Amino acid sequence: MNFSSVPAAGERPLAAILDTMQSWLNGEPVWPYRKILDVWGSDFEMYRTRWRREINQAAAAGRRFEWSNPDFEKTLQRGAAIFRLRDEWIGRFGFAIPCAELLDELAKAEHIIDVGAGTGYMTRLMRNRGIQVIGTDTGDGHHGFNVARYDPEQLRVPAKTMVRRCPDSMVFCSWPTLNATWFHQMLKAMRIGQGLIVIREDACAEDTAWQYLHDCFDDLAVVHIPAFEHMNDYASVHIKKRQRARP
Repeated sequence: MNFSSVPAAGERPLAAILDTMQSWLNGEPVWPYRKILDVWGSDFEMYRTRWRREINQAAAAGRRFEWSNPDFEKTLQRGAAIFRLRDEWIGRFGFAIPCAELLDELAKAEHIIDVGAGTGYMTRLMRNRGIQVIGTDTGDGHHGFNVARYDPEQLRVPAKTMVRRCPDSMVFCSWPTLNATWFHQMLKAMRIGQGLIVIREDACAEDTAWQYLHDCFDDLAVVHIPAFEHMNDYASVHIKKRQRARP
């Protein structure tokens, strides 16, 4: 079915989500993860998490899990509205949905470089929180948003160059570009002991980058963040321990 032909049931309340995002941009405190799910709905929980919970609940009840939906048409309409919302979201803010817990993790660093910063939305949220941060983006991507929209101080410096200039800074990256090599190059340029927080999903970077991250960084933490329907965004925290994989 063509989603564009589905009536936008629920679109009016979903539009309020954009207003909330704008209020965070204007300095209102970013909501905690649980509040976002409570107010916006379970549609904004990581898809795999929701799926696993439903399977586990079925197993605990001694029954086989079977997907069923007594109100399929209503669910389909809301899903179509959320897809439209995501398109608007990306154009205005970028890809990821922040939460207070993510900013708490970022606030632990003395200084952050936000690479591939896009619109500068996350850079602005960090500054609102009092975090010392520099944003950078080459502006080469074609993602449907205005680079540096919310950060007139954003630099046009490649990520690998930026991490070399700021070897003592925590590196933050949200949704490294799918199939692009710059994220891998940046990981290789980072020094031993440098920290990284990355918002990731299956449709980010390319396989060699994630393999390098696995081989040369230690995993420190996972931060649960909201995600759009059928997406699996989460933030992971790492520290670089070696330049190449162990033999």
